[in-house]
Amino acid sequence: MSKTIEVSDERYAALERVAAARGQTPSRLVEALVADIIGERRVYDDLDDFFRSLGMSEEDIAASAKMADQPELYFPDSVGEDESHSPHSAEERTSDADI
Repeated sequence: MSKTIEVSDERYAALERVAAARGQTPSRLVEALVADIIGERRVYDDLDDFFRSLGMSEEDIAASAKMADQPELYFPDSVGEDESHSPHSAEERTSDADI
């Protein structure tokens, strides 16, 4: 069952802007806001939906997906770390572990 709420054109335009920035419809945004106010547990359709609920823009979500798909471009020292690229020799790594 659904209900209609009347708001001014100015308020509705603001609602549309906020919803669009979050990748949501105005109705979905209102539902999310009410859920936050009453402390309702939210279940997200997917990770992007969760990011939108945090206020991330579609551009930021796309950038995070790119980072997840190609971590070596963003975190070269942490992906596929090869001991041969380590600044420490094998002896140093062994002695560090013994401390």
